[in-house]
Amino acid sequence: MEKVYAFENLKDIDDIEFTKEKLLSIIEKLKLENNYLRKTKKYGLVWEEQAEEAEKILKNNYPVLTEVKEKEIKSGNNNITNVIIEGDNLYALNTLLFTHGINDERQINIIIDPPYNTGNKDFIYNDNYVNGEDTYRHSKWISFMNKRLRLSRELLSSDGVIFISIDDNEQSQLKMLCDDVFGEDNFINCISVKTKNASGASGGGEDKKLKKNIEYLLIYCKNRERCNLKAVYKEYPLMNLINERREEGKQYDYRQVLINEGTKKYMCTIKDGNSGNIKIFKHEGYIMKNISEIMEEENLSEAEVYLKYFSKICSSTNSQSSIRKKVIEGTNDYRGLISIEYVPKTGKNKNKLTTNYYINSRIVIWLSDAAYMKNKKIYKKEKLGTLWDDISWNGISSEGGVTFSSGKKPLKFIKRIVSMCDDKGIFVDFFAGSGTLGQAILEMNKEDNGERQFILSNIGRETPENILNICENITYRRIRNIITGYINSHDTYIKGIGGNVKYYKVEFIPKNQSRDALKIKLADRCSELLCIKENCFNLYKSGCQYNIFTSNNLAMIICQSFMDASMISSIEKDLKCLNSYKKILYFLSLDCEISEFEELNAIGIKVKPIPQKIMEVYEEALKSW
Repeated sequence: MEKVYAFENLKDIDDIEFTKEKLLSIIEKLKLENNYLRKTKKYGLVWEEQAEEAEKILKNNYPVLTEVKEKEIKSGNNNITNVIIEGDNLYALNTLLFTHGINDERQINIIIDPPYNTGNKDFIYNDNYVNGEDTYRHSKWISFMNKRLRLSRELLSSDGVIFISIDDNEQSQLKMLCDDVFGEDNFINCISVKTKNASGASGGGEDKKLKKNIEYLLIYCKNRERCNLKAVYKEYPLMNLINERREEGKQYDYRQVLINEGTKKYMCTIKDGNSGNIKIFKHEGYIMKNISEIMEEENLSEAEVYLKYFSKICSSTNSQSSIRKKVIEGTNDYRGLISIEYVPKTGKNKNKLTTNYYINSRIVIWLSDAAYMKNKKIYKKEKLGTLWDDISWNGISSEGGVTFSSGKKPLKFIKRIVSMCDDKGIFVDFFAGSGTLGQAILEMNKEDNGERQFILSNIGRETPENILNICENITYRRIRNIITGYINSHDTYIKGIGGNVKYYKVEFIPKNQSRDALKIKLADRCSELLCIKENCFNLYKSGCQYNIFTSNNLAMIICQSFMDASMISSIEKDLKCLNSYKKILYFLSLDCEISEFEELNAIGIKVKPIPQKIMEVYEEALKSW
């Protein structure tokens, strides 16, 4: 991956006299700036690095977070506190590198929807739109994304995954950039997402090109060996599928019902491929009927039979497997119903005692494994691959009670992405837009009692011409609507589902001061960072010298001044009522010496200095660009 730097002083090439010495000087400068002598890649993405105002600000300032107290929402009984950060995402990512990037114990997944760079007022660089005629249009976008993706990689946990939405304007460039940042081996998939029907898709020049009706979702992981994404499914009403098959002159596969499995009798034990035992049982007197028989016998409709016997409806297949072959051999191709009990070494039932059925040497497959019941209806699930064509992108403009014109994504689409990950992970979106991810997390936690947490970051304006605070008036308002309730576009009240949110703004501490003075100011302003880092937000006690915060099982002490013996004694006294809590103490230090506080370690209080680690994380982040 190489970056080519443009010479800003070469404004008018016609006015330059290219002497031999001048050309040699330019070539030498290119070699030095791009390290051409050391890096001799013949394949990869090349762009001209573009200066970014946000980067310049970070080089001269340390970012900190300040809570906007009046925007806090506490409307849930759980202990999950979600976070919204107002400010350029380059600043927010730097703060998150300290709060989360140095803690690999929590699964962190990132879901982002960056500007697509179509040239139609959708990508802002240094407070100006990048239009389609801009010579450096792609270089600006790649420079912009390169910094943020490299920070994202540092933020991901070792089992974390990043999902990036994009269209075909930058898809190829993004793929090559991600290969470099995350590694080609950590590429998972490129999903094609149908967003429109071809008849309604936009796109000029119909005589020269096809209309666009898909976008893309790139998926990368931090470490392929630890990545464990779940399968995703599309779903539709079972009876619709059955009727479609019937119209095509086909019969639906799941037409048999195991009314009674009869008397189970042991037959024999055989070995699987790993020398594990497979116990085989035959079933005498079992009763198997088809759907039509039951409809006639019980005077039920087809839909009623499927509902009544949902867990007993099955089909059979002669799909080849090593175990099926051994079962057939071990039972001399027994005709009738048998079941086997064994412990698989791989697959979804790995290391679990599992029972499978066979009918006339064919594997029995159950409808309930491929469908589910909800509100007296059965929905069929079909495993998805790299084409997602079943999600409607129509009518989403007012989802969540807010209107947002800049690339709003369907709630169902974001929920599907989240469902691929662990239900206790942390989900970050630093291009938060209207806050769809936040709504998805809140609703999914409500549905499955998950413990997901979201962190959203958004800028404080929408466009260079519009001073609307997008983070406050769009992202935050949507989350507040979902938590507390709102009236939708049809004048219907939507009840809130509860939840907790903290709202922060990015502010800065200038570096142009003495090192000791800088450390003291940074230590004084890092309480919010530490609360987010330790997920510890409840203020237990406040004072002029230190504050104590608590969570479920943690007590965190943050000292605003230098510690002495009297302060230590006071802290020990305050902690007596928190004996069962884990304890961590952050103290102001100019030289990171902690040996003098060994007595606190001895009584179970983990001691950490601030703000040296914060400064180190920020400075290291700058080097990565």
